[in-house]
Amino acid sequence: MFEKNYRLLGKHATYAKFLKDDAKIFDTIIGAYINGAIFGLLYNRTAPVDKESADTANIMSEQFIQYQEKCKFVYRLVMLLDESTDIPSQRRIDRAFRDDAETENPDYEEIMKANMDLFHAYVRGGIEQLYEDFVTGCTSADDYIIRIHEQINSFAVTLSDEATEEKLAKLLK
Repeated sequence: MFEKNYRLLGKHATYAKFLKDDAKIFDTIIGAYINGAIFGLLYNRTAPVDKESADTANIMSEQFIQYQEKCKFVYRLVMLLDESTDIPSQRRIDRAFRDDAETENPDYEEIMKANMDLFHAYVRGGIEQLYEDFVTGCTSADDYIIRIHEQINSFAVTLSDEATEEKLAKLLK
């Protein structure tokens, strides 16, 4: 997991490049990838692979290895907190912490493909959300800084929300 090259396709590649090169929100495409998963989860937003555009953005295996701990941490959060499927808490925990370790399971490849497809759907949805947040009304470096500040404040309010704490407590019971 997070050891092979990955390619963002279509508008998601374009958006990730914009966030890196134009808005300068991230230094790397993998920064947009990791944060995309977080924002996708926070906004409960997923997106299918876009095949309308030929644009691509590659994340090389060396970058995944360098950021593997962060990627796995965010992956586990997504697997635990995803509400797109109605599965019991124990299955969520297994999906987050056991599925990737059970390589002897005859269904390992199929299970991991489904889990990674779900994770990447959140990555794409989050990249779309970030792009929309930073393209609308931002034309200068100062605009991007103001928008980052707004995002951080919004993030803090979301995380301090009692409903979020209740969801986590319910999951951990």
